Amino acid sequence: ETLPPSWCFVCVLCVLQRAKVKSIIRKKLQSYISSLIDALKDDLDIALAETGERIESMVVPVEQMIAKEKDDLEALSGEQADLDAMFQELGVKVSALEE
Repeated sequence: ETLPPSWCFVCVLCVLQRAKVKSIIRKKLQSYISSLIDALKDDLDIALAETGERIESMVVPVEQMIAKEKDDLEALSGEQADLDAMFQELGVKVSALEE
């Protein structure tokens, strides 16, 4: 027994309707996923920019701290040289007094 033509037509319409619904859902999902990806890219760009700015803001104080420590070390080295010269001079005077 075969189906009447009207049933065949209804079956074909059902198949086409399902395909149309699947296509609509697929397009909406693709659009939604695309907008999510764009938003994530924007968030990533912002996060990278902020991270770069934070790193730059930390580098400057570290460079300044290193320069200050270097200056302090040079000053201490100069003071040490002065103290060494003074003790050497005192040693010469003491040895001169002992003679």
